[in-house]
Parts: sequence; structure tokens; C-alpha cells
Amino acid sequence: MDDQPRFAEADLLEFAAACLRAHGMSDDDARIGAEALVASDLRGVNSHGLLLLARYCRQLQEGGVVARPNLLTVRETTATALLDGGAGLGQVTAVKAMRLAMDKAAEHGVGVVSVRNSHHFGAAAHYAALALERGMIGLASTNAGVTMTAPGAAGRLIGNNPFAFAVPNSEFPFVLDMAMSQSSGGRIRRMAETGEEVPLGWLVDAAGENTTDPKDYPAGGALLPIGGHKGFGLALMVEILSAVLSGASTTTDVRIDTVEPHAAAGMGHLLLAIDIGSFRDSAAFGADLRHLLGKVAVPVVRPAGSTGVLRVPGQASAEKMARARQLGVPLPGDVTSSLAELAGELNLPLPRPL
Repeated sequence: MDDQPRFAEADLLEFAAACLRAHGMSDDDARIGAEALVASDLRGVNSHGLLLLARYCRQLQEGGVVARPNLLTVRETTATALLDGGAGLGQVTAVKAMRLAMDKAAEHGVGVVSVRNSHHFGAAAHYAALALERGMIGLASTNAGVTMTAPGAAGRLIGNNPFAFAVPNSEFPFVLDMAMSQSSGGRIRRMAETGEEVPLGWLVDAAGENTTDPKDYPAGGALLPIGGHKGFGLALMVEILSAVLSGASTTTDVRIDTVEPHAAAGMGHLLLAIDIGSFRDSAAFGADLRHLLGKVAVPVVRPAGSTGVLRVPGQASAEKMARARQLGVPLPGDVTSSLAELAGELNLPLPRPL
């Protein structure tokens, strides 16, 4: 990563927002979308950062994403709401939904917002972590296009359906962001490009047989879930919470935007915020959380010769974010190439490396 070019966060935000504005999005919504993408690159999760910008611009151009959607409140109570995203950019819809959930939690202790008719929203961590700004616990989940099978089955049955969970902490926030498959489809495709073998247990071919050949994935293969049937069960849980609860499309009915950029994806999300002070004293909660995390910060002993202590979710990403804000945001070659191509298409100035 140290040999990758670094860019000023502000320059990347302005460039991404300018690209989205060029495709018809409002200033405010373009900024929200840009912030969500750059946040992933700040955390070092480049697969869900600015690498997605060209893909989203294509969908805005083709009509699969509506630039200025009519975000509708379908149903609402004091602590809950159901929103229709109007086929707008998933990042924008999810941010607005989490803001609403936080407002409800501030008044009623808990806020839960369900979303339908939305779009791919990138990294779930961004939305869960929004709750940290108000000292709340946040949870975000989404369903996705089918990429994953179940143990013993063949064919793609369900998405890898990520969720994220964020908790405020004085040293670094606890942020867990995980999909339900052993690997992402994007990572498998990169392995095919570089000639790497897929670790056994990550992928099956079209017949449902274990394979280490990444080329089996685009040929009808499927990702395997984490933890066998447990991961498949968790994926179904996220599908129910994100899509069935909201009335969104499920599994094979979700349109895959990389295949059909003109079609609305129809995805669903769930955004939840919990006001800690509604349950107990916030300072006491923080002390107990630090005590818990301290108890699991044990020395790493495997593999032999390892040093250091066990890290908990959120620790590494917090360190990467702090470093990126100090030294600049590092971007790999495929991201910079994609941004350069987009800048040429839209006649926009490309951010310069620091």
C-alpha cells in the first residue's frame, strides 16, 4: 500500500460529487454519495469505494438508478418507518434512512427504518457508523443479487447479504462489517485476472463441486457461505430483515446492475439506531465495553512466531483511516485507472496525487 499514490480526501470527495452531479444528481445527494464511497477507501476497503463510481455513473446514464428519486415514506410510527427509495442511489437512500432512525432513537430510545426499491449501497459499515456521531449503536443490512449457494447445493440461491454493527468506544469504535460468503465475487474475479487459485472451501462450480479455479465463478459457479449452514441461515435472516420486511425484491428477483444497468435493482435495507442512554448510563456502558475488549486483547500465538495482541473489529480500519487522513488516501492502480477514464469521459479535472 505504501507504493500506491495518495490523494487528498477533499479532492476525491469533490471529484466523485462532480461525477454524480454530471449525471443529474442534486448537490446534496451527490455529496452524500461521494462521502460514502470515499469512506470505504479511507478504511482501505477499495472494492466498495471509488472503484464503484464508474459503475454507478453508467447506471445513472442507463436509467437503472434514478438521479433525483422521490423518496417516499410509505408507513411510519414513532419509532419505525418504511421508505420507498424510488430507485435512487443506495448510498443516498441508506444515509437518509439512518438519519431518520437516529432521530427516532433520540426521542424514543430505538429507531428502525426499513427500505425498499433501493440500489446497491456499497459498504454497510458506513451507515452503521453514522450512529457513532450521535453516541448511538448502529446496525445496517442489505440484501443483494444472488452470488451464493448453500452447502450441498448447486447454483446461486441468495446474495451474500452483508450487515454491519457499530458501537461507540473512546479509543476506537467497534465496527463489524461482514458478508455471509467466504469471499466476495469481486475478489474471485481478481484472482482469475492474476492467475491465483481460490482457497478450497470458498467456491463451487456449476455442478456444486468444490473448485479452486476462479474461472468457474463466471461460468455458473457460486460462493460458499461462512460457517456452512450457519452462514446460509444468517444470509436468509438478513434477506428477511432487509427485503421481506420492507417488501423489496428477494434473491433471484433482485436485478444485478452489472448485468442490467438499465434495470432498477429493487434491493431492500434495514437501518437501526439504539440510544444507549435510554437503557443505561452511557459512561458506565463505555467502561464496561472497554473492559470487555481488554479481556479479549490476548497475545497472538498462531502461527508460530506471531507477535502482538488480538485485534477486534474496527481497530484496523480506524488505524487505516487515521493514516489516510494524515498522509492521503492510497488508491490502487485499478481505481486510479477507472477514475482517469471517467474524468476523460466527463471532461473533469482528475485529482492529483500528493
